[in-house]
Amino acid sequence: MSTNQSRYTLEKYPPKGSKIAPCPVCGSQSELWRYSESKDSPSNPVVMCTHTDKIGPQDSLLTGGCFMSNPTDDFYKATIREAIEYWNSYAKALVNLRNSNEATK
Repeated sequence: MSTNQSRYTLEKYPPKGSKIAPCPVCGSQSELWRYSESKDSPSNPVVMCTHTDKIGPQDSLLTGGCFMSNPTDDFYKATIREAIEYWNSYAKALVNLRNSNEATK
């Protein structure tokens, strides 16, 4: 995926031994990407959900897919390790919260 102003590049092979949690929202596979403002600027790794098809009543042209397929700026990190750790920590916390809320129903 790329535009005139930004560039995303898929990291085909995360570091050996790295495990990336599935998306904590929809359960789809997650992928490691690199983002840079331009071809010559430094890149920041980010983990994203792979589910980009519309969900339910979404308008797929505007907001299609899981919202974690385009996470907020705090998911963009300086290193691959930090991006994976942040994603995994967020995923664990969200799953725990969801399970806790289900248990109290």
